[in-house]
Amino acid sequence: MIRQWRLLTTSLQSLSPKWIERFEKLREVFSQDESYAHYRLLPMEPPCIPFIGVALKDLVYACEANSDYTDTETINFPKLRL
Repeated sequence: MIRQWRLLTTSLQSLSPKWIERFEKLREVFSQDESYAHYRLLPMEPPCIPFIGVALKDLVYACEANSDYTDTETINFPKLRL
């Protein structure tokens, strides 16, 4: 693992400043801070490929955060529409 880390560090040092800047911009956009806030602000005009990790996280949150039944023990249909 240490060897791989050194290889990665060496590779990053050999990149031109242009590529390092691009890498840092991508790192900032896909940061998990504030639930991918920077990613969510990007324009989503077609053609685009969504980041599947964010979509899956949203689906899991929608299912886990909302109960299956309402307070009156009826099915929570608004949850099923999410």
